[in-house]
Order: sequence, then C-alpha cells, then structure tokens
Amino acid sequence: MLVITAIVLMVVGVIYFLFIKNIQNKTTISNNKATVTKINNDNKPSVTINEPLFTFELPGQWKETARDSDPRYHSIQWNYVSKNASGRWVRLYIDTIPASFAVNYLQPVTAFDNGLNIGQLSDNCVTFTQGATPNTSRDISVPNSQAALPARWQKVSFMCDNSHVSHQVVGTGSTEGNNVVTVTGSQNGPHKYFFVYEDDAYHPDYSIFTDALESFKAK
Repeated sequence: MLVITAIVLMVVGVIYFLFIKNIQNKTTISNNKATVTKINNDNKPSVTINEPLFTFELPGQWKETARDSDPRYHSIQWNYVSKNASGRWVRLYIDTIPASFAVNYLQPVTAFDNGLNIGQLSDNCVTFTQGATPNTSRDISVPNSQAALPARWQKVSFMCDNSHVSHQVVGTGSTEGNNVVTVTGSQNGPHKYFFVYEDDAYHPDYSIFTDALESFKAK
C-alpha cells in the first residue's frame, strides 16, 4: 500500500507540474511599463489683454473685474470665470508699486528686451523665511509686526505673508527691489510692473501665471 500511495502521489505531482508550466507559457503580462499621459493644453482658449502700455495672454476664460487709477496705485484685475476655478485672479500694478504687498510664493523675473525671463518659482515662503512658522496647513494668528516678514529667494527680496500661510498668492519680483521689474517698450519707454496671481483651487495651476508672464510684451 505504501508503494502504491507513493506512485499515485508522484503521478499527481508530475501532472500538476506540467499543468502549471503550460499555464505560465501561455500567460502574457501586458502594461508592464508605467504609462505617462501628457495633457495637451495647446487648444485651451485664451484671452488677449491689450492695453496702451503692454499686451499679454491669459489662458482660459477671463474678464476684467477691477481697475484702479487713483494717486496711490494704478492696477487692473482679471478674474477667471469658469465655475470650476473660483478664487483665481490676476492683478497687475503699473508704475505705482506696493512694495509692502506680502505674498506666499515668489516668482522671480528679469526684463529681457520688451518681455520677461521667468525664474524658478519658490516654495511657500514660510518654509525658508527667518522667523516664520513653517506650517502651511492653516492660517495662524500673529502680531501685526510679524504678519509680513522680509524674505529672499534667488537673490530677490520680497515680503513673505506669515499670517495667511495657507493661501496661494504668487507675486513677481526682481533684483531691482520689492515687487518691481522695469520693462522697456519701443514706443512708451520704461515702466514698472508687479504681477500678483491667486489660485485657491485644491490643485492650483501656476502654469497659467507663468504662461501669462512669458507672453507679456511692453509696447
């Protein structure tokens, strides 16, 4: 009986081995490499902003919502009108620049011909500003003297918002000084500019801002 049992187990083992081997030979593993999909935004509609001193493009659907020409500041603001992107706006200050305006992220720029060269966007400034609380999860209550702190990114000085730390406000700056870059147009000569962009979406799209800056041309 022991001999018969051993023979049966051996036969079953051989049959099982051949069955598994046959399945493995016929199995095809597909999609064994990661698939990277690039979203093409080339067909995204854009709005052309055409002012006496400059022109630039805003990707998507925008409308002008504010224009200030008082003695303190000359600024224009455009808001994104899609229902899926509330809280997204761009504001441009011209010549009268609020040097104390605090932002969460700095976008370095330099003038090149009648346009702009774009540097590397900073992280939330509270993560590298001396004296700031490096917590970006929620806004904090701080004394007025600590609400905006002097900061520096890629040799560009600016004011870091140390109070509204969870906001997503980006401002331009250059080595000229806080919140200012001078661009010279062929018709109107040099003028000072300061761009501000806010995107309160869960996944903010900062490429909208950089695309707009790259398209900027002084007249």
